[in-house]
Amino acid sequence: MKHKASVFNYYFALDNGMTGIFNTLSGSIIGLPDDDCEKLKNDSSALKQNIQDSLISKGFLVPYVLNEYDAVHMKRIKSILNNDVSFYRILTTLDCNARCFYCYEGKSRAEYMDLSVAEQTAKFIIDHINERRCILQWFGGEPLMNTKVIDLISGMLRENLGDEKIRPVMITNASLADDEIIGKMKDAWNLYLLQITLDGTSEEYNRRKNYISVKNPFELVIENIKNVLRAGIKVSLRLNYDKNNYLNLCELVEYLKSEGLNREENFTIYSYPVFSIRQDVTPNVSGKEEWFAIQRALMKNEFLSPKEAFALRTRRVQCYGCSSKSFIVMPNGELFKCTLSMKNPSERVGDIWNGITNYEVMGKWCDTSVTENCAACCFLPICQGGCRAGVFDYTSDLCFPQKNFVDDVLRERIKYLNASGKKEN
Repeated sequence: MKHKASVFNYYFALDNGMTGIFNTLSGSIIGLPDDDCEKLKNDSSALKQNIQDSLISKGFLVPYVLNEYDAVHMKRIKSILNNDVSFYRILTTLDCNARCFYCYEGKSRAEYMDLSVAEQTAKFIIDHINERRCILQWFGGEPLMNTKVIDLISGMLRENLGDEKIRPVMITNASLADDEIIGKMKDAWNLYLLQITLDGTSEEYNRRKNYISVKNPFELVIENIKNVLRAGIKVSLRLNYDKNNYLNLCELVEYLKSEGLNREENFTIYSYPVFSIRQDVTPNVSGKEEWFAIQRALMKNEFLSPKEAFALRTRRVQCYGCSSKSFIVMPNGELFKCTLSMKNPSERVGDIWNGITNYEVMGKWCDTSVTENCAACCFLPICQGGCRAGVFDYTSDLCFPQKNFVDDVLRERIKYLNASGKKEN
């Protein structure tokens, strides 16, 4: 069978007459002599057979008749229209006990979901779920400021759907996760994972979170994280960075190791640049220097391997907002597709009493196509067209964060592979 170079091969310069190649669909990465790289691009049959076989097995060479873009588009379409998983992000309240300067919700109304809305929310999910699995995400504001609705909804869903079908997770600052709450997380709510954000060590964290009436918040949250882990609940720690706090975050990573969190099986950690849709806050991230510093700190302190630190993972779909089975449930029962658009009344797609009523907006968010530039981009498998809210100008956070310095990321990955003598599939 005749083969051709994959359209998802990304080429980057290496030293000593070598070219690096990263296939954004298979995730494979190699270094080839420049001469062999030109043969790969122009006439792969001129390559030695063993080299051809290796390139085929890793996705750098594909059957000549294969339209790879169509294959990726079909995966995205299947994911958008999928019947396997539904996603409900439930905002128990818009209120919060922190005042992060970068929060995209800004000064939202201190609105709380009441028990009648909570009951109808549970009924709506029970009546509409026909998937094999439902991801339930508790969100806010700070979701733990309204635990009574979590109690009610969790109880109804577990009674009617069982534990196997529902996978509950929570986005929380964890400042309110005392022993009683952690007991509920484990026994009553059956939480699978908590995502918690830390912005730095004690002084920096306390300044950025700007809590209301929380004593020693950094120390409190660290202890709560440990208690959550002891209860057997997974913790995903997000490090929100910009150019003013990234060095402090590196100190935080060292501190977390000193506390033994690098040895916790249920603890994962990742970094993400601060972004904002607020007009009075300008994103303060230059990118490369900050990201590399944090990734190296995570490797040095044994939270990530080099392969994990410099991975560029593929996606089946842009984001949760694109799925036809994904909804934001507001405290008043209104349904939206994305929390970044929830302040725009015209983006409302329906409510928990009447279901979907605005199919035009649903169609906009669940459109299976991507922009013309994205459709022919070799990075399409990594971002799938990027954040849909970015496409609609709700945020500048559109493509994957490392795109502007992707060559440096890939060269670093090659360097560690060469140093270890290992091969990647």
